[in-house]
Amino acid sequence: MQDVVDPVTLDKSGLELGGPIQRHPALAPYPEWSMESGLLTIHRSQSPPNRDRLVARARTLAWGGIAWHVAEAAIALGAGVVAGSVALVGFGMDSLIETIAGLIVVWRFAAARINSESAELRAQRLIAASFVLLAAYIAVEAARSLI
Repeated sequence: MQDVVDPVTLDKSGLELGGPIQRHPALAPYPEWSMESGLLTIHRSQSPPNRDRLVARARTLAWGGIAWHVAEAAIALGAGVVAGSVALVGFGMDSLIETIAGLIVVWRFAAARINSESAELRAQRLIAASFVLLAAYIAVEAARSLI
């Protein structure tokens, strides 16, 4: 475990930062860490002590968000179709996409994937793709309304 890092090792240019860098309190759950080339690397040999509680909270918040976004989508899509409003329909589509993002978060924090780095990367890519779909929808609808 390192509590102090020599500042000369932090910067390849040899710039001294004025003294040793003390261990930040946010790193307390991660006893293994290093700084090379000015980048902090946390070695995940140990999970934070309250990780299970935080994962449960993430799931609860995700399910609450999903419920909210489903209701929001139903209202916005219904009103948008009745009013013929691309903005309201886009807002409703955004709510559906945020629902999908919430489902991806629930999927990501399922028991089998809690510590999976590949699941984290896959979840990030899926959420990004869902927002690209929303942007494409809005672009197509905007172009159709201009024509």
